[in-house]
Amino acid sequence: LQQDFKCCGSNSSADWQHSTYILSREAEGRRVPDSCCKTVVTRCGQRAHPSNIYKVEGGCLTKLEQFLADHLLLMGAVGIGVACLQICGMVLTCCLHRRLQRHFY
Repeated sequence: LQQDFKCCGSNSSADWQHSTYILSREAEGRRVPDSCCKTVVTRCGQRAHPSNIYKVEGGCLTKLEQFLADHLLLMGAVGIGVACLQICGMVLTCCLHRRLQRHFY
């Protein structure tokens, strides 16, 4: 998500300061995860400078909300299409059930 939307943290890169991952040994001194880096290389999260880290106003949450809002019409159309297919399937199932009841085997 952070690489795709070019952001870091929910609201800002400061969200990572008190995270369990950053405070663990596995982080190896990183200040943010490597996925926050503009150019991802091993341990690039150790240098939390704006030239290296995505420091976006609002963080990933704002970017994700904007992405969902931009694609809301498409998601709604797909949802309605799937619902119509489900309803057609139920109608056909009811028709099959009635036909099988008429012709007892």
